This record gives sequence, structure tokens and C-alpha cells, in this order.
Amino acid sequence: GTPLPITFRIRASIPSLLKASLTATLTQKLSLSRVPYDPSGFIWQCPDEFNKQSISKRGNKHGSDIAVFLRQGLSDGTLARQEVVSMFPVLALKVRNGETCLDLCASPGSKTQQLLEAGAFVFANDIHPGRVSALHDAIVGRSGLPSACLQRLVIGNHDGSAFPKPAGGGFDKVLTDVPCSGDGTIRKDGSILPRWNPSISNGLHPIQVEIAWRGLQVLKVGGIMAYSTCTYNPIEDEAVVQELVRRGKGTVEVINWPADVLPGLKKRGGRTKWRVADYVEGSGGGSGGVGGGGEDDGDDDYDDNDDEEVNIRWHDGGYEAGKRSGMAGAVESLWPLDDNAEYGLEKCCRFLPHDQNTGGFFVALLRKKASIKGTSRG
Repeated sequence: GTPLPITFRIRASIPSLLKASLTATLTQKLSLSRVPYDPSGFIWQCPDEFNKQSISKRGNKHGSDIAVFLRQGLSDGTLARQEVVSMFPVLALKVRNGETCLDLCASPGSKTQQLLEAGAFVFANDIHPGRVSALHDAIVGRSGLPSACLQRLVIGNHDGSAFPKPAGGGFDKVLTDVPCSGDGTIRKDGSILPRWNPSISNGLHPIQVEIAWRGLQVLKVGGIMAYSTCTYNPIEDEAVVQELVRRGKGTVEVINWPADVLPGLKKRGGRTKWRVADYVEGSGGGSGGVGGGGEDDGDDDYDDNDDEEVNIRWHDGGYEAGKRSGMAGAVESLWPLDDNAEYGLEKCCRFLPHDQNTGGFFVALLRKKASIKGTSRG
């Protein structure tokens, strides 16, 4: 496929006169265009021929001029390089000046910077010490953000699923951009697809649920959480949201994308039905033929691929059938509930690469309607 075009944004924290000057340079001297669905004029995209691989090729003066402009803007803090779909969750949160925001899985820090530029007080968290160090370097060391922004930043190192309960009732907004299988990023990372298999998503699903559930617990009543991934797989997307709503027992609701945020943006609605699969390596599932690996209950199907000696096994009979068939990592929340029509999953947003020349992405917005009682996961 074609490589991702280069996208960047003019930082929201810069003065309006400087923004106007940058806009004039972009349109008149560099012949670039803002993305059509952003009336604010902050998000820009280079033409398709100028991607990460081609922009610095010798003899390409237009590309060279763009590269020089970007390097200068990144150095002085007026511009931020960021994949366009990565900007969506923070924009959808509509963060107001002075609000408190938690970025639960913050590294590498581009979304944290967006929150700071919006005027929020931000706690940027990551579970891995090395990523916390990289996060600090990216924001404090290299972003070029003014000190007024950086003074509103706290960086921490906690397990997102066990983030400490804050004093004062919680955060106004929470961003949970969780670790995911990343199949929506194959346009920029071709190594993802050959390594992909459905068991990766099955293993990540319970981790994603616990991180997002904790995000809801530390959110203020009336606050909004954005749950996002860069995968198309419903196991990591709608299935997680379904489990959050189920656990919430009326305290959590999925809400629509705000009509005034990127009004021309193409979005696909969330799914209410999906299938659950795993991989069984080796011809015949390693147990002497198709249907091996556990009791054959007649509800699980294989797609054979003899060349690769790998079988995809579909578990259409539900959790109990999957467990009987020996499915590794089977948890009940992987499967769609029969009564999820009232869960609002159709309000989730899927962003597909061919709709507006982007990467793949998923965003769900959840409002906390009332206090979540206890810590029960049942």
C-alpha cells in the first residue's frame, strides 16, 4: 500500500498572529493545504508524494523546503508532528482551560502535549520506567512548549489498571489510549501484518479492560473518558467498551462524537456483533486433526491454511463452548452480549485508511453518570 502522508499541526498554544504567519507560509510559499475536515486550520497534511521516505530525497526542492520548514517548527515549538488519527481522541474530549486530565498510557507524549496546549493540568502516566524517561525527554526536553504549559504537567510511573485514586473527586477528563495489536498502523509499519494473529488481541483484551475501567473509576461524575486504539479488531474495541458499560451497571454511557469537532470527518459506527477466533499452530491443530485441542462441541470452526500450517479457529458458540474447546485466554467479555443493543456501541467511531487517507483508528467516548460503587468486576 501507499505510505502515510506526513501530517502535522500548528500548536494551539501559540499566539494568533504567529499562527496567521505560519498559515501564510504554508499556503503561499509551500503550497500545502489544511485538512478539509478541520475548520480551525490547525491540522495540515502534505501531498501524497511527500511521505517520510521521499521528503528528503536529493533534487526535490519542494520536499526539501517542506522538510526545512518542519524542522524549524519542531525545533522552536510552533509545530508538532503527529499522525492525524492520533489527534482525534484529545480533540473529541473538548478539553477546557483549567481542567484536570489524566493520560493513563501517555508515552510517547503527543496526546499529552495536545492536552497541555488546550490549557489543562495534566498527569501523564506510563507503566514502563524507560517509556516514562522517553516521555519526559520528548515533552520537557524537546517539544519546545513554553514553560507556562510545562508547569501544568506531572509525569508518573504507575500501572494504569491500579492508578492511585486522586483527592478531590477525580479528573475532569481521562484519556486511555491503551496498548493494542496495532493493525491499524500497517501503512507506517509493514512488520505488523506478518506478525499479527487473533490471539494477540485476545491476550490484550483483559489488560485493556482493566486499564479503561480504572480510568472510569478515577474520573469525576459527569466527566468524559476517551478510549482509543490503533486496531480494527472488535475484540480490542467494541468488546472492551461493552464490558465497561456492563460493569458500570447504569453509571457509564457511550456518547456521540461531538458534532462541532472536525465536522467533515468521515466516521464509521461501532459494531454490535463480532466473531471470536484464535490461532492453533500446526496442521490439524496439533491434536491429530481439525477439531483437536479440546472437546469437539461442534461450535468451533477452522479455516485451514496448509501452506502455513496454521489454523484460524472460530468460536461462534460463545464463551462456554470456547472454553470447552481449549481456547487459550478465553474470557467471557470477548463475545458480544445478546442484549448489547442498548449499550450504545454504535456511537463508537471507526476511522478507516481509505476514507480520508489516514491510518486506522478507533475512539469511544464514555460519560460517567454516577459514582461507581466498590471495585467489583462482576
